[in-house]
Amino acid sequence: MILRILGSNPATTVGAFSYSLYLTHAPIVTIVVAQVKQYHLTPTSELVVCLAVTTPICLVFAYLFYRLFEKPAMNYRAK
Repeated sequence: MILRILGSNPATTVGAFSYSLYLTHAPIVTIVVAQVKQYHLTPTSELVVCLAVTTPICLVFAYLFYRLFEKPAMNYRAK
């Protein structure tokens, strides 16, 4: 069951740009948390909002970073 999930297309796609995700998520999370704290939500609501907002932004930004920088660098190195 777990191997089937980890071998699925979405999981392997995220795995391909996981290093870009690792590199780029911290600034995005920091910015979003700072913005959400302005609304003085409860800790649980703050967590839910931050997760709901940062997850798609981080995934999209990391994928774009991967396509623009990481993948061309890997292709250049392979040559």
